[in-house]
Amino acid sequence: MQPFKFLESPLLYSHEGTPIFVGDVFYSVNKKDLVSFKGNIVKKYSICMRQIQPIHKDIFKADHDLLWYFRSKSNAEWLIEHWKRQDIEQNNRL
Repeated sequence: MQPFKFLESPLLYSHEGTPIFVGDVFYSVNKKDLVSFKGNIVKKYSICMRQIQPIHKDIFKADHDLLWYFRSKSNAEWLIEHWKRQDIEQNNRL
């Protein structure tokens, strides 16, 4: 028998402020700056769907410095679009 979610502590809290428990599906968002062969900086954005199983709950460690965590894919996609707009505006200023 599985314990109720309100009896266990969440693995992490999403950037939306909602708790994420073992077995819940959530999304992580990352932005990296890569250097091309020509020396240009290329932005790489990624969304990864995740679900932590009970056997891995003690191994998983949230890294809020590197990744953003969301409960919904639409919020993760919004963040990437926001970053893209910021990068375009920044490149236009240079």
